[in-house]
Amino acid sequence: MPSYQFLHALVRLASLDNLERVLDAALILMKRDLGLLARIELWNGDQPPIVRGDSLPRTPTSHCTWIGGHYTIGVIRLQTEPEDLDDVELLASQLAPLAERLLERDVWRAMPIREEVKRVFERRIRDALVRYDWNASAVARELVVSRKRIADVSRRYAKHSTKRGAL
Repeated sequence: MPSYQFLHALVRLASLDNLERVLDAALILMKRDLGLLARIELWNGDQPPIVRGDSLPRTPTSHCTWIGGHYTIGVIRLQTEPEDLDDVELLASQLAPLAERLLERDVWRAMPIREEVKRVFERRIRDALVRYDWNASAVARELVVSRKRIADVSRRYAKHSTKRGAL
Protein backbone atom coordinates (compact mmCIF):
# COMPACT_ATOMS: atom_id res chain seq x y z
CA MET A 1 0.00 0.00 0.00
CA PRO A 2 1.41 3.42 -0.93
CA SER A 3 2.52 5.70 1.87
CA TYR A 4 0.75 8.94 2.75
CA GLN A 5 3.81 10.92 1.63
CA PHE A 6 3.79 9.18 -1.78
CA LEU A 7 0.06 9.81 -2.31
CA HIS A 8 0.39 13.43 -1.24
CA ALA A 9 3.26 13.94 -3.71
CA LEU A 10 1.14 12.41 -6.49
CA VAL A 11 -1.63 14.92 -5.80
CA ARG A 12 0.90 17.78 -5.82
CA LEU A 13 2.04 16.73 -9.31
CA ALA A 14 -1.33 17.89 -10.66
CA SER A 15 -0.63 21.45 -9.50
CA LEU A 16 2.49 21.82 -11.67
CA ASP A 17 1.98 23.64 -14.96
CA ASN A 18 5.26 22.81 -16.69
CA LEU A 19 5.97 19.39 -18.21
CA GLU A 20 9.66 19.43 -17.30
CA ARG A 21 8.84 20.15 -13.66
CA VAL A 22 6.25 17.35 -13.63
CA LEU A 23 8.78 14.85 -14.97
CA ASP A 24 11.53 16.01 -12.60
CA ALA A 25 9.15 15.75 -9.64
CA ALA A 26 8.09 12.26 -10.77
CA LEU A 27 11.73 11.13 -10.91
CA ILE A 28 12.41 12.52 -7.44
CA LEU A 29 9.30 10.75 -6.19
CA MET A 30 10.43 7.44 -7.70
CA LYS A 31 13.88 7.68 -6.13
CA ARG A 32 12.91 9.13 -2.73
CA ASP A 33 9.73 7.21 -1.95
CA LEU A 34 10.12 4.03 -3.98
CA GLY A 35 13.92 3.72 -4.07
CA LEU A 36 13.93 3.10 -7.83
CA LEU A 37 16.22 4.39 -10.55
CA ALA A 38 14.05 5.39 -13.47
CA ARG A 39 14.00 7.03 -16.88
CA ILE A 40 10.81 8.66 -18.16
CA GLU A 41 10.22 9.15 -21.89
CA LEU A 42 7.28 11.01 -23.44
CA TRP A 43 6.52 10.98 -27.15
CA ASN A 44 4.95 13.93 -28.88
CA GLY A 45 4.11 13.10 -32.48
CA ASP A 46 6.98 13.72 -34.89
CA GLN A 47 9.06 15.66 -32.36
CA PRO A 48 12.00 14.10 -30.51
CA PRO A 49 11.01 12.36 -27.27
CA ILE A 50 11.15 14.26 -23.99
CA VAL A 51 13.47 12.26 -21.75
CA ARG A 52 14.24 12.67 -18.05
CA GLY A 53 16.42 10.48 -15.88
CA ASP A 54 19.56 8.44 -16.24
CA SER A 55 20.29 6.19 -19.17
CA LEU A 56 19.51 2.68 -18.01
CA PRO A 57 20.94 -0.44 -19.60
CA ARG A 58 18.35 -2.88 -20.92
CA THR A 59 18.74 -6.13 -19.06
CA PRO A 60 16.50 -9.16 -18.55
CA THR A 61 15.52 -7.71 -15.15
CA SER A 62 14.60 -4.23 -16.45
CA HIS A 63 10.95 -3.23 -16.51
CA CYS A 64 8.74 -0.83 -18.51
CA THR A 65 5.45 0.70 -17.40
CA TRP A 66 3.50 2.44 -20.14
CA ILE A 67 2.10 5.96 -19.74
CA GLY A 68 -1.17 6.77 -21.47
CA GLY A 69 -4.90 7.03 -21.16
CA HIS A 70 -6.55 6.44 -24.54
CA TYR A 71 -3.22 5.76 -26.25
CA THR A 72 0.40 5.31 -25.17
CA ILE A 73 2.34 8.57 -24.93
CA GLY A 74 5.41 7.38 -23.04
CA VAL A 75 7.12 4.91 -20.78
CA ILE A 76 8.70 4.67 -17.35
CA ARG A 77 11.79 2.49 -17.62
CA LEU A 78 13.13 0.88 -14.46
CA GLN A 79 16.50 -0.75 -13.97
CA THR A 80 14.93 -3.69 -12.14
CA GLU A 81 11.38 -4.91 -11.73
CA PRO A 82 10.08 -3.61 -8.40
CA GLU A 83 8.55 -5.91 -5.82
CA ASP A 84 5.35 -3.88 -5.83
CA LEU A 85 4.34 -2.63 -9.28
CA ASP A 86 1.19 -0.93 -8.00
CA ASP A 87 2.99 2.27 -6.97
CA VAL A 88 4.73 2.61 -10.34
CA GLU A 89 1.47 1.96 -12.20
CA LEU A 90 -0.29 4.51 -10.00
CA LEU A 91 2.37 7.09 -10.87
CA ALA A 92 2.04 6.27 -14.59
CA SER A 93 -1.74 6.64 -14.44
CA GLN A 94 -1.33 10.02 -12.71
CA LEU A 95 1.28 11.19 -15.24
CA ALA A 96 -0.85 10.26 -18.28
CA PRO A 97 -3.54 12.97 -18.11
CA LEU A 98 -1.07 15.60 -16.89
CA ALA A 99 1.39 14.90 -19.69
CA GLU A 100 -1.36 14.73 -22.32
CA ARG A 101 -2.77 18.08 -21.21
CA LEU A 102 0.62 19.82 -21.06
CA LEU A 103 1.84 18.35 -24.37
CA GLU A 104 -1.37 19.42 -26.12
CA ARG A 105 -1.21 22.89 -24.60
CA ASP A 106 2.35 23.44 -25.84
CA VAL A 107 1.60 22.14 -29.34
CA TRP A 108 -1.64 24.04 -29.74
CA ARG A 109 -0.11 27.35 -28.74
CA ALA A 110 2.14 27.29 -31.79
CA MET A 111 -0.40 25.82 -34.23
CA PRO A 112 -2.63 27.68 -36.69
CA ILE A 113 -6.38 27.04 -36.34
CA ARG A 114 -6.54 24.90 -39.49
CA GLU A 115 -3.91 22.55 -38.10
CA GLU A 116 -5.70 22.41 -34.74
CA VAL A 117 -8.93 21.30 -36.38
CA LYS A 118 -7.10 18.69 -38.47
CA ARG A 119 -5.29 17.35 -35.41
CA VAL A 120 -8.48 17.12 -33.33
CA PHE A 121 -10.29 15.29 -36.13
CA GLU A 122 -7.41 12.86 -36.62
CA ARG A 123 -7.40 12.15 -32.90
CA ARG A 124 -11.14 11.43 -33.06
CA ILE A 125 -10.48 8.99 -35.91
CA ARG A 126 -7.64 7.27 -33.98
CA ASP A 127 -9.75 6.98 -30.84
CA ALA A 128 -12.67 5.55 -32.82
CA LEU A 129 -10.35 3.07 -34.54
CA VAL A 130 -9.20 1.81 -31.16
CA ARG A 131 -12.76 1.72 -29.84
CA TYR A 132 -14.00 -0.27 -32.88
CA ASP A 133 -10.97 -2.59 -32.95
CA TRP A 134 -9.57 -1.00 -36.14
CA ASN A 135 -12.79 -1.58 -38.12
CA ALA A 136 -12.60 1.24 -40.69
CA SER A 137 -16.18 0.74 -41.91
CA ALA A 138 -17.64 1.15 -38.40
CA VAL A 139 -15.53 4.27 -37.84
CA ALA A 140 -16.59 5.71 -41.20
CA ARG A 141 -20.24 5.21 -40.29
CA GLU A 142 -19.86 6.77 -36.85
CA LEU A 143 -17.86 9.83 -37.93
CA VAL A 144 -19.39 10.17 -41.41
CA VAL A 145 -16.06 10.26 -43.23
CA SER A 146 -14.59 8.28 -46.10
CA ARG A 147 -12.71 5.06 -45.50
CA LYS A 148 -9.83 6.58 -47.48
CA ARG A 149 -9.46 9.32 -44.86
CA ILE A 150 -9.53 6.71 -42.12
CA ALA A 151 -6.91 4.63 -43.95
CA ASP A 152 -4.62 7.68 -44.24
CA VAL A 153 -4.86 8.39 -40.51
CA SER A 154 -4.42 4.70 -39.71
CA ARG A 155 -1.25 4.49 -41.84
CA ARG A 156 0.26 7.59 -40.20
CA TYR A 157 -0.60 6.26 -36.75
CA ALA A 158 0.90 2.83 -37.53
CA LYS A 159 4.07 4.44 -38.91
CA HIS A 160 4.56 6.50 -35.73
CA SER A 161 3.77 3.50 -33.53
CA THR A 162 6.47 1.40 -35.19
CA LYS A 163 8.99 4.19 -34.77
CA ARG A 164 8.15 4.33 -31.06
CA GLY A 165 8.40 0.60 -30.65
CA ALA A 166 11.97 0.72 -31.97
CA LEU A 167 13.07 3.10 -29.19
